[in-house]
Amino acid sequence: MSKYEIIIYWSEEDRAFITLVPELPGCIAHGESREQALAEAQQAIQLWIDTAHEVGRPVPDPKGRKLMLPEMRTYTAVVERSKDTGVFVAYVPGWSGAHAQGGSITEVEDRLREVIDMLLEDGPPAIDSEVVGASELEFPYDDSRRSTSPQET
Repeated sequence: MSKYEIIIYWSEEDRAFITLVPELPGCIAHGESREQALAEAQQAIQLWIDTAHEVGRPVPDPKGRKLMLPEMRTYTAVVERSKDTGVFVAYVPGWSGAHAQGGSITEVEDRLREVIDMLLEDGPPAIDSEVVGASELEFPYDDSRRSTSPQET
């Protein structure tokens, strides 16, 4: 692993984590996760150094600055799709106001990110429950158990 300073941030526009290596002009990488972006940055650093050697340009010594990563928190969202309307609805269980809807999973996730980002401006959430899992329960289908409305009788 190199000792060059790496700056990492989330780009909403690119929908990816972006890494910059300030000591190596133009050395930029990205990834879907922070870990992937850092791995891509290491490859970009090596490629930058190899290319500089090939063309006879000087390679600056790394200053060895500390890598600073923003603290990340993960929130679990439930996403449902209405069979009647096809609209996707996403919410964070136990977090009042953390919900959104959209026409696709990507759209509803983007909207939920925006909502959560706005809610976090007021400070950390007071979530009153936690997602511990999901279960599928299987039952035999018995048409005779179906309730009938007065109109069907």
